Amino acid sequence: MVRLVYPSNKLHEVPSFLGSLVRLRELSLSANVLTSLPDTLGLLNLLETLPPLSSLVLLETLDVSKNKLAAMPALDALRRLKSVDLRHNRLDVLPTLPSTLTMLFAGHNRLRDLPQLERLAPALTVLDVRCNQLDALPASIASLVFLTSLDVSNNNLSDLPPGRSTIDPLLSSELDVRNNNLTKVPPGLSAFQLLDTLLVSFNQITALDGVHWANMTKLTSCLASNNRVR
Repeated sequence: MVRLVYPSNKLHEVPSFLGSLVRLRELSLSANVLTSLPDTLGLLNLLETLPPLSSLVLLETLDVSKNKLAAMPALDALRRLKSVDLRHNRLDVLPTLPSTLTMLFAGHNRLRDLPQLERLAPALTVLDVRCNQLDALPASIASLVFLTSLDVSNNNLSDLPPGRSTIDPLLSSELDVRNNNLTKVPPGLSAFQLLDTLLVSFNQITALDGVHWANMTKLTSCLASNNRVR
């Protein structure tokens, strides 16, 4: 089976057999009453398209990771959505997301920028965009004041955020910028007063000065290996 259409059936959960349909390329679950999608959806790694999901108004968790999706329908109508996992697909742009979102996992895609991050300011605590093609982070990332974890590792970043000598304080307890093109530790890091883990390994950093480390009283772990510090 390569196509499964299951709309308007008042489903509260996805049938368990879905994960066995490993050749499935098109899936429609519109007009049901789903509140989550199962982990077995990740087994459908030939899935290329998803239908509009706007009718799944009770959906709280969406996991479409490890597929071949090149595009996603808009998700902003899903006002109960809390967690979205888009990892390991072929996305070059994020879908429009609801302001209720608390966790966004979009690593291992082809993203080049992160537009409209300010939409996520009210609730987002976890942002994972590792292993993409980001050359810069938008200034709007500073609006995500409830962040506890930010992973931008394995991109092409040379500054945080672009062209600025300081960083607006983010309430982030973990910051992962490994495997980028940073030549220095951004001095504005001292504004991250709640930061407890800093990962800057595998960059081009030549010195660790310029940061008021004493201000980072919560910092317990800093990994800076494989740089050019002498």
